Amino acid sequence: MKKNKLFISILVGLVAGQIFADSGNRPFSIINTMRIGYDDNIYMQEDSESASMYFEDGVDLSFNASLSDRTDILFRSLFLFSTDNADTTLDPNLYVVLSHSVSPRLLLQLSNVLRSGHAGGNNTADKRYDYWINTTTFEPTYVLTSKDRVSLPVSYEMKRHDGKEVEKLDYTTAKIEASWERELRPQRTTSSLNLSHKMTEYDNRDSEHDSTRLSVGLSHTFNQEWHGTIGGGVAYNQPDFADTPGFSPENGETFSPEFNAGLTYVPTPRSRISANISHGQSESRAYTYGSSMVTELELSAQHDFTAKIMGKATARFQQSDYDKDDSENGKGSTESERMQLELQLNYKINRVNFLELRYKYTDKSGDHGEWDQNRIDMGWRVEL
Repeated sequence: MKKNKLFISILVGLVAGQIFADSGNRPFSIINTMRIGYDDNIYMQEDSESASMYFEDGVDLSFNASLSDRTDILFRSLFLFSTDNADTTLDPNLYVVLSHSVSPRLLLQLSNVLRSGHAGGNNTADKRYDYWINTTTFEPTYVLTSKDRVSLPVSYEMKRHDGKEVEKLDYTTAKIEASWERELRPQRTTSSLNLSHKMTEYDNRDSEHDSTRLSVGLSHTFNQEWHGTIGGGVAYNQPDFADTPGFSPENGETFSPEFNAGLTYVPTPRSRISANISHGQSESRAYTYGSSMVTELELSAQHDFTAKIMGKATARFQQSDYDKDDSENGKGSTESERMQLELQLNYKINRVNFLELRYKYTDKSGDHGEWDQNRIDMGWRVEL
């Protein structure tokens, strides 16, 4: 597994080098960040005493290049090497977008996103486990008028876990969507109408979940300081548990409301405050349920104290509700909650070198595992 990850990083480097050689102006950047810190619960378990020092080194490579007068490529990668008392890992994260303008009205875009990392602290696994998620999307966009555009994105996503205890959480989804966007006021107000259908299959258990969504959205810039978004709709959910005795797909069919809202306030060029809330159906993180209804709230604030010192604070709250009608084994409704607080202070030494001090607190509670975790580290970032 580690040899495969290393091979991927070498291959990406060779491809990037070839494109740099062909592009002439070398439009790329490299950021390397090394961190050393302390984690009081590396296994993310209840009543755990698995404290450890840890070391991380993240290499962030990004570039964009024009392959022709109509074709562009955007590439970004983050290879994160980490080691502590639990394990030594190399987690690749890739983001690639290939865009081609067929005509002034028709744009084709193909993208692939690979994310990997580790998690833990639920009733499925006894310790921390690794996972990866790969999403491929093809999106044609057509400009109808100067104010209207439509897009038809199609995506395919896979999530895989490393370990027998958590392989029941593996899933594969296919999604097709139709979206219409209209500019109501130039550079001020935009509306959208979306219709999508997603099919989810849990690969290591005989379980499926389909969801059809219809939603509308509105985005508005009030002035230079305030910007807001709001959206809402309804989802038609259809679980299918073939292994559950007596399960009838008709009994599990439900309609659920979905909404999202966001507000950004920029009082000065040195300060930024934002708040976002959302509620909707998501893939299940508990293997006895087909899906979950997730409510998320995020608050963040950023301020440049001086030309060299910047501070940032983020608070996230998440609640996942599991309905008894969506249970594979007939169990009742349950819920899970997660709260995360992150504080970061950056100091700019010069144009290239930066120092970072970071603290993160996570608390998870509910029927699918309970634990809390404190992480504090100091980092040195070099931007080239």
